[in-house]
Amino acid sequence: MKILRSPWLIYAITFAIISMPLFSYAQQQEEENELHDMKRQIEILTEEIEKLKLGAVAEPEYDSFMGLGPAASKVYAVEKGLSIGGYGEVVYANYQESSKKDLMDTQRFVLYGGYKYSDRIIMNTEIEFEHGGKSDVYVEFSYLDFLLDPLFNLRTGLVLVPIGIVNKYHEPTVYHGVFRPDVETNIIPTTWREIGLIVFGGKGSLSYEAGVLNGMKSDGFDNKGWVRGGRYKGGKANGDNPALVANLEYELLT
Repeated sequence: MKILRSPWLIYAITFAIISMPLFSYAQQQEEENELHDMKRQIEILTEEIEKLKLGAVAEPEYDSFMGLGPAASKVYAVEKGLSIGGYGEVVYANYQESSKKDLMDTQRFVLYGGYKYSDRIIMNTEIEFEHGGKSDVYVEFSYLDFLLDPLFNLRTGLVLVPIGIVNKYHEPTVYHGVFRPDVETNIIPTTWREIGLIVFGGKGSLSYEAGVLNGMKSDGFDNKGWVRGGRYKGGKANGDNPALVANLEYELLT
């Protein structure tokens, strides 16, 4: 009978015997991790199937883009192509004075239509029907954005004049009160839109807008509505006397 005397052979056999449980443990851990991942994926798929069955597909959240309302900013959040949004506003007014009759009115119905040609070229339009369609139908804005750089971009077409807050941010769910503020209805003739070219951009909490627009018609000014009657609102505007506009904003809370 021969006895193994080579130390290297003894070391190899000893290492193999010791390593076998370690390899087995590592393999077991890997299998457990894979099983855990598979269970998690099954849970996620099950949740998605349940949501689809119930019709509970989560709606994306839209942020304001350069002072526009969330619905008006929807086109900026889509990946590409057509974007449709809108809102309706129905009001009821109860007057304390007996001489005034209570009022119920379909104040406005608004449709937004936008198209994102690319990340740099975007069209955005708002069409508004007022007082149940019995009064006026307006194109509130219709413009093309050329997004060149966060600090410098171009907007051309029928644009909202960058004055005040509510003139651009005028969706009824984003300002306080039932009606638009008197200051931004009588002094600032919201909704104020004209034809022209706007440059805009910003960094951090600071943003700016500046541009050239068609001027106002002075024969529309009066004591009651101040400059409100001087708006062309995008219709047959006089282009002989352009006007300049500029706005600088700093957001304290972001």
